[in-house]
Amino acid sequence: MMSSRKPTVFFIGVGNMGNPMAANLIRAGYPLWVHDLAPEKAKNLLQMGATWSTTVAQGCDQADVIMASLPGPAQVREVMLGDAGVLALARPGATVIDTSTSSVELVRELVALGQQRSVDFLEAPVTNAVDMAALGRDRKSTRLNSSHRCISYAVFC
Repeated sequence: MMSSRKPTVFFIGVGNMGNPMAANLIRAGYPLWVHDLAPEKAKNLLQMGATWSTTVAQGCDQADVIMASLPGPAQVREVMLGDAGVLALARPGATVIDTSTSSVELVRELVALGQQRSVDFLEAPVTNAVDMAALGRDRKSTRLNSSHRCISYAVFC
């Protein structure tokens, strides 16, 4: 019998794009932990019920699903790799979803490292459309809608 408990999500990077996506997760009833280098960016999310994670390690320890929305490949590399990186800290069986735009080479490296650690890594870049992120949509949603639903269902249901 499947559990009706929603997975706990840890969201790293709650700026222009990450904040509305994280807010939509809260509205949908997901337990949410958040972290950002600029803590003030999470103020509205904390008011909505999110929990602040003082470190990446603390958030990873709580999460079934870890999401990141970061400026680019350099930041993704810094957050994901190394002994204090998400892929080293995520629990086996966790899913990591990166909504940042990264290089193909970096994504391959992250997928391979995730597989070694029994962590699923999904690269799911979003377009730079803050208004659509707030609505829970992507500009390309007419073409990608069914695949996004499948991914969302597999991760969040």
